[in-house]
Amino acid sequence: MVSSSSTRTKVFISYSHKDGKHLDHLVEHLTYYEQNNLLEFWSDKKITPGAQWHEEIKRAIEATKVAVLLISPSFLASKFIAANELPPLLEAAKNEGAIIFPVIVRPSNFEDTELVNFQAVNSPSMPVAKMKGYERDALWAQVARDIKKAILPQLEAKPLVLSSFLFPSGSIGEEVSRGKQEEEVLDKLTNIDEMSFSNEGDKSVPLATVPADVKLEFTPPLDYLETYPPTENEGKLPSLTLQQVRDAWENVKKRVRPKNPKTASMLNSFTVVGVEGTAEEAIIFIRAPYEMHYKYVQEGERSKDVDWALSTEFKQRCSIRLLRPGESIVPALTLQQVKDAWENVKKRVRPKNPQTAAMLNSFSVVAVENTAEEAIIVIQAAYELHHKYVQQGDRSKYVDWAFSTEFRQKCRVRLLAPGQPYLAEESIF
Repeated sequence: MVSSSSTRTKVFISYSHKDGKHLDHLVEHLTYYEQNNLLEFWSDKKITPGAQWHEEIKRAIEATKVAVLLISPSFLASKFIAANELPPLLEAAKNEGAIIFPVIVRPSNFEDTELVNFQAVNSPSMPVAKMKGYERDALWAQVARDIKKAILPQLEAKPLVLSSFLFPSGSIGEEVSRGKQEEEVLDKLTNIDEMSFSNEGDKSVPLATVPADVKLEFTPPLDYLETYPPTENEGKLPSLTLQQVRDAWENVKKRVRPKNPKTASMLNSFTVVGVEGTAEEAIIFIRAPYEMHYKYVQEGERSKDVDWALSTEFKQRCSIRLLRPGESIVPALTLQQVKDAWENVKKRVRPKNPQTAAMLNSFSVVAVENTAEEAIIVIQAAYELHHKYVQQGDRSKYVDWAFSTEFRQKCRVRLLAPGQPYLAEESIF
């Protein structure tokens, strides 16, 4: 049976039973919309005793408008999912307008599968299992909102754009239009507006692009962000958004084609992953999936054809930055850089939380972990009392902000108790 796109109205959640806790978190956020008749979601937990479960799943897939895939090693290893769920879902996405939302819940080989063709909600390098509690809640809340937008597009003023936010989770790197509240926040962000790029899967975006209805419990008060004066050129956002450039990417390649057909052909494999710069010049980051393609476009004057095409398309000065396969926009921090800046970081914390700043005097910087979207700075306390104090509430968020401001990129601290051995975060999975 083939469903018409008009009969596809439901949300189908495909998952491994080993990831049931992640399903429960998503369902918790979707339930409000279902109770208010805004959408209907389905997972195999809705199969009643005695029902023909295989037929139930088949009927649910035939009615699917949005498929949420909870990606994990167990999901990818499931023969049932591979044989019975993914084929009809992918076919519906190809021919009937169904939308696929992959959510990376545990580290896996997602990037080696055909599912990588669908933009993941969060970066494979920052799966849900690796997030803090408030980050997980914010991600699931945003996923639920994006699902609602996909199911009820008539309620939206524009086509679906998967919204991004400051977390490494995910935001998918797409900037969203700002309302009055976001503009007011933007005016206040005098120290971190220069973090004005966003990445494609491994993304960091300006805090000002967080939708107004997302309640970010870690966001310091606005007056806290006003403590330090802006540096030169700070507060200037790029005049282009990531979504604008992605929407125009096909036109850009068409402009390149008459000048250099082979370069245009190579560009088909590149992905636009970030935009930064100022109103005077936009810098567009594009990443190659293959080293050969990267080297070809990099050689000679070939990249200049792309600069010209982008500048012509947007009627402003643009230049591209080529990234190798897997290369990140976020610059790596060294341990020595962080140690050298530690006193400045504590000074940034002091005006708004003197007690936390005082406690930080007993901490030492022990490691830096650079991921695709953030730097994780590991600090260790000399005394358990100090460790517990900074760990409680949102006090560590002041330190996150101070580091992010100091290095002008997304940073997060990880606290170690006295004597606690340092283990890289990846090693705990």
